[in-house]
Amino acid sequence: MVGTDNIGVAGQEMSGPDSIGVAGLSARKLDAGVPPASPPAPFTAPFQPSLPPVTPSVPEVALKRDAQVAGETPATPTSPAPASTTPIQTATGPWRWFKFLAQTGSGWVLLETDAGLVTLNPRAARERIAYERLIDAHEALTQPLLIPETVTLPPSESARIRNFLSELQAVGFTVEEFGRDTWKVDAVPALLAGCDVPAMLASIAADIAEAGSSRGGARWRDELVARSVARSYSRANLQLTPEAATQLVEELARTRMPYVCPRGRPIMVFTSNAELLRKFAH
Repeated sequence: MVGTDNIGVAGQEMSGPDSIGVAGLSARKLDAGVPPASPPAPFTAPFQPSLPPVTPSVPEVALKRDAQVAGETPATPTSPAPASTTPIQTATGPWRWFKFLAQTGSGWVLLETDAGLVTLNPRAARERIAYERLIDAHEALTQPLLIPETVTLPPSESARIRNFLSELQAVGFTVEEFGRDTWKVDAVPALLAGCDVPAMLASIAADIAEAGSSRGGARWRDELVARSVARSYSRANLQLTPEAATQLVEELARTRMPYVCPRGRPIMVFTSNAELLRKFAH
């Protein structure tokens, strides 16, 4: 028989003399005058002093926002390098002083001068400088090749090189025949160190064909080869630092003809201060 105090947790019967449910135990405590236990007090964290929120500076906020947009790690802000404002004095040339301003994405060099603004073609400037160096040199400056190169040319181009061997040697080439229409190059002009030798010989042969090798005297032949070599020299990539651009302009100012390259093409476009005032006048 089940006792009256044997009551389960949810009102179900439980067997055994010590099987007393939660509800029955609470009833016994109340009959005995024992008050029920009070619920535990809620947990409170130890005292922590409140700190003012850190507000990032405006540059930091801008850098983080830009970096999030670009998907990059924000960089530490740096102060821009001060631009040089000191004019470079020139003893000779088309201006008394100049200042390098910039090089455009297309390669033109922008200058400010005492008389106005100049847009300069650095390739044409290098060609003029190299040409006058070759013409005025009392002794050719050569650059020996670490490994001599052999160049095979078409018969017509090979004949032109053969006809101008002495002029090529005068500007710094060491070249000799090495079989049928094949040439061995042991040295090149110092200006052309690191150049593409086969392309350079082919270019010189093409320039000789264009000018016509039958006309002109010795001076003309020397100038023809010097022009061709100078043009090969000017084809190098010309992304200039401000220091290199300044040196180029100083060397150009010392040439006899700083306005045009040896082939007659303009080196610079000049816009005078008076013309600028006239164009922007109200």
